[in-house]
Amino acid sequence: MTDSGCSAADTDPVVLVVSELVSNAILHAGGADQPIELMADHHAGFVHIEVHDHDPRPPETGPTPVDADRGRGLLIVDQLARQWGWERVQGNGKRVWCEMAVRGR
Repeated sequence: MTDSGCSAADTDPVVLVVSELVSNAILHAGGADQPIELMADHHAGFVHIEVHDHDPRPPETGPTPVDADRGRGLLIVDQLARQWGWERVQGNGKRVWCEMAVRGR
């Protein structure tokens, strides 16, 4: 996103959200040996991010104990993204997506 014209105030949250979504796919959808696809598109003041993995189970959200060292990834996505969701990919897992607003420099 360095060539996108976005400021660091915009790119830092986008990088965090991408990291959370990809980490979730690795941890919960079959491990690092399973293929994961990441797509991102920047247009009209928004970044659309999609992570496709090969596990059809829905992403889990819910209460996380205060002393837990994981389990807050989708809460972070929910707070930083304008909107997010997921959908099953027919016969091939799921796609978790989000859209984030970004400003120009």
